Amino acid sequence: MDGAPERLVSIVRAKAYTAVRMRCSTREFHERLLAENLSLADFHDPGLTSLPGGIPVMDRDVCLGAVAVSGRTLSQDVDLAEYFAHVLVKLCAMD
Repeated sequence: MDGAPERLVSIVRAKAYTAVRMRCSTREFHERLLAENLSLADFHDPGLTSLPGGIPVMDRDVCLGAVAVSGRTLSQDVDLAEYFAHVLVKLCAMD
């Protein structure tokens, strides 16, 4: 994240945090908010975001961390995060 604007650093941290905390992608979390007519405020956690681009890294039912991308279009953020999460799982042989 060297040289990245502080705004993007904050956003990418929130995406990773949300993916870990909610045990789902931030895109899925966003869809849940819409489907259940909820807002981020309903969770009483200022670290959460519904911006797509955060992907949890799971080994069975254990969340090992998350990959998050920010700074491109939301669709590109999602595609890149999914790709890097997949690569990380393969490298760690957790698949």
